[in-house]
Amino acid sequence: MLDKEFIQMLCCPETRQPLTEVNEEFLKKLNQMQSSGSLLFVTKAPVPYPLSSALIREDGQKIYPVREGIPVLLREEGIPTPVETA
Repeated sequence: MLDKEFIQMLCCPETRQPLTEVNEEFLKKLNQMQSSGSLLFVTKAPVPYPLSSALIREDGQKIYPVREGIPVLLREEGIPTPVETA
């Protein structure tokens, strides 16, 4: 879990919208999709690792992974929110 004050300083690199940490239930659904190969980055490449944490954009349209406690806020590492989990 990331520090809430730290998260408040972060924003989407594309739209500058605020980000919040996804909840455990949503994270579980994302990891089920990842294990089946259906969780994709914006580049259409499959996400190659399970998510230990993730941040979601205020509009709910994009997710950014957190690796080893570090948010990966790169446009190409964004994950469009899958319809199945929204």
